[in-house]
Amino acid sequence: MKGIPQRWFLRAAAFFLVLQTFSTLFFGHSSLEKPNQDTYFVFSASGLLLLLSGQMVFMAVIYWMFEKMKRPLHLGLGKTHFFVTIFALWLFGVGLFESGFFDNSRPQQRIDGALFDYKLLNNYNIVAGFALFFAQTIFVINCLFALFIRRKKQKR
Repeated sequence: MKGIPQRWFLRAAAFFLVLQTFSTLFFGHSSLEKPNQDTYFVFSASGLLLLLSGQMVFMAVIYWMFEKMKRPLHLGLGKTHFFVTIFALWLFGVGLFESGFFDNSRPQQRIDGALFDYKLLNNYNIVAGFALFFAQTIFVINCLFALFIRRKKQKR
């Protein structure tokens, strides 16, 4: 079962590149303004998708490098890392839709003056952030396990 996490990350990268191409074709270089407390982070949607695609390629390259070093990463931890990462990214997108971030059909303002429920969006982002942190921790543990624990077993 060699190369399974690499292929998954490369497929995810291809998906984000296709999504980036379609978003650029249909929406131009639209920007996303992500509120965080009293600060707004402004970034282009296509740039975000390109960044996510680059992250997926980077992960695939790391999995490939460990396999070439004859120290393949643990498949179960690799699957967990991939699926929790994708879940966190999906949760971030769900938060944007659930909070009414993209809903321009109802321009009424809320009591606090916002056009969407930014508190709900922040709650989704917090959970997604913890899931993404958990996924990357699993990845680091998997790398350390492959470098140190499996090396000791091979020496015996």
